[in-house]
Order: sequence, then structure tokens, then C-alpha cells
Amino acid sequence: MPWNKIGPYPGAFYKDHWACFSCRKMTRKPSQFDVRPEDLKPSASGLLCAECKSPIYNMGKAFRPPRQSAITQWRKVEDDYRRGERYASGRW
Repeated sequence: MPWNKIGPYPGAFYKDHWACFSCRKMTRKPSQFDVRPEDLKPSASGLLCAECKSPIYNMGKAFRPPRQSAITQWRKVEDDYRRGERYASGRW
């Protein structure tokens, strides 16, 4: 249940796109601003991938992942993340 009511209708919220560089998958999770603080379940290393239990990284709402088999492209995305680049859109 969203904490802040934003979006096209009451109760809607836009999810952030999170990437796992280990298994090369993307998942969508609510933003930290859309969840009540008491509902957050922090772990020692932040959020973890559901598949491989590696840390996942917030890439922004406009992130579009490369194909899972495109290893070179995933390496570029990871390098961009390490340099501080995020995929944000002006709409959000």
C-alpha cells in the first residue's frame, strides 16, 4: 500500500527499476518515498535479488535493461552505475 498518493489515480505510484548485475535481471520495486518507513525491511547489504540473493541497485524509473544474454551491454550499464549515472526521466 503506497504511503504517498501520487500518480494518475489515488493510490497509484511509480516503481523504481532495480538491476542485479550478477544474474542480469531487472525488477520494479516501490520507491523509498512511496513506502512507509516502518514497512521497509533493511538488510545488511540493502535490497537483494530474489533470484541470486546478490545486491540490487536502483537505476531510476527510465531504465530499460539490455537482453540478459548481452553481457557486454550489462558491463557497460554496471560501469555507468559505478560512475554515478542513473536513468531518470523528467516526468517523475
